[in-house]
Amino acid sequence: MITSKIGLRKPDLAFVAQNVRKLSFENRIALGAHVGTLLACFLPWASLEPLYGPAKFMNAFASASWLIGSLVFGLSLLAAVLFIDELFEKNIIRSDIPRTTILGAIGIQSLLLQLCAWSVLSAVGDGYAGIDFGLGLATCLLLQVVALVAVWLRARSSKKEEVKDFFQLPTHGKSGESAANHHTK
Repeated sequence: MITSKIGLRKPDLAFVAQNVRKLSFENRIALGAHVGTLLACFLPWASLEPLYGPAKFMNAFASASWLIGSLVFGLSLLAAVLFIDELFEKNIIRSDIPRTTILGAIGIQSLLLQLCAWSVLSAVGDGYAGIDFGLGLATCLLLQVVALVAVWLRARSSKKEEVKDFFQLPTHGKSGESAANHHTK
């Protein structure tokens, strides 16, 4: 079957599915956005209409924006690998920098690169009769904004939990309560 060819067994898939459910809502949204960006890189980013002949469709890896598209794909692949490492609990990728910071930097960089791709494709389109921006680039832009907002919300939530835990009073078990009651009698 497919699972045996890629090295995953049914218990492994159940383990990953359980870890996906354990992810916070924001992290699941960010993971989905980065996987969606990986797929949207293969959709048409623009179509150029020459004066004569058929329209020319370009995805992230074609024409003048191939380098930018490849970088966007690589950044989203890196973000997806960070999540996959977390889902499989391998901890192969270690860093002193928090993952939310890394994911935020990836999101900002990817968003800026996509805006540059939009600019490059607009400049290339000046030599043609018309240019239409495709579903791929718009989807990538939208998904990266969603991923960036999800990572920002997760960072805010983590910060809120840290502050709440800092001001939380320590709890004592029954042995601590009985010792306190014993001293007051």
